Amino acid sequence: MFKSHGTPGFHMTFANGITISVQWSITHYRTGRDISGNSEISNESPDAEVALWDDAGDLSLRVMCFEGFREYLPRGHHEGFMGWVSPEKLAIILANAAKA
Repeated sequence: MFKSHGTPGFHMTFANGITISVQWSITHYRTGRDISGNSEISNESPDAEVALWDDAGDLSLRVMCFEGFREYLPRGHHEGFMGWVSPEKLAIILANAAKA
């Protein structure tokens, strides 16, 4: 479960320069997504949207870090983020990003 205390997500930057963003507001790609903005705001979600980038803007690391999770990429969007990521899948992505 993802939880927030005031904001619907967080960013984390590793020593290798890769930053990961984990977000779960009502407009992000997660369970209960509502782009109309009419849903009740919640600080909890069973999954979240994840994005990756580095200082140089290198996109190749995204493919490597998301390896094995292509089914979670939103259709018609770039490979810079993925939706509906469970805590278990996030742990794998974090490990991949930390050693990239």
